[in-house]
Amino acid sequence: MKEHKIHNNEGGDLLSIKSFENTYSDRNCLINAILNLSEKMGYFYINASRPDYTDSELLSKLNLVLNDKKNFIYNNFEISFEGTNLNEEVINLLPLIWFHYQHVAFSFFRSSGKKFITKGMSWKDITQKETSYVMFKGAEEDVVWIGKSKELKFDLNQ
Repeated sequence: MKEHKIHNNEGGDLLSIKSFENTYSDRNCLINAILNLSEKMGYFYINASRPDYTDSELLSKLNLVLNDKKNFIYNNFEISFEGTNLNEEVINLLPLIWFHYQHVAFSFFRSSGKKFITKGMSWKDITQKETSYVMFKGAEEDVVWIGKSKELKFDLNQ
């Protein structure tokens, strides 16, 4: 069982879950958290940068499973994509992205009506601008942080 902590200094809008390692059980735990957040929302935006190592198969895997490639960006430094259908194959690749990159943010929005650039924005700025959850990696690599908009709730069943 992972340690969950709601941070009251952020008005109860920030949750930390620790500790995560690149193991089968922790990848499944991460997938469950992603599923829980994405089920409630209608749009997602995935952004990751600064890879820890080279993975030549990641690009080919993503090209196979992404339904909408028009917003897909991939280079040696960064990866990002967005859409409305976070299918099972993509969800299964998200832990790979999570453990592959140093800076990671998975954002889940209630609607895709208002497009805005989230890259470089803090979780707080994103969640204040649009109803959303933002799952991100901070300085502690083994901690999953989740920020939320005021009107949303944390109800992760893990």
